[in-house]
Amino acid sequence: MFVFCLIWLPGMLLLVIGASSKNRLLGQIGLLFCGIQPIVSTCMAMSKSDVRKYTMNLVTLSYIRTSSSSLSSEEETRADNGNDS
Repeated sequence: MFVFCLIWLPGMLLLVIGASSKNRLLGQIGLLFCGIQPIVSTCMAMSKSDVRKYTMNLVTLSYIRTSSSSLSSEEETRADNGNDS
């Protein structure tokens, strides 16, 4: 919600106003806001520990390198703890 209200929405408004009034500066500022939005969204998502953990697993290809026996032991541990996520 933060990113939508403070970055994406003003960026789109500036872009539309700049395009309709032929004011190139407003349009360029709107494009800057729209370009910054995915960076801010990614940084906010990476601040969560579970997202950071799963992203590191994906980047390091640990899902491919993990043997099936260790996967089954992780599933048993989750079942014992009651975490089915």
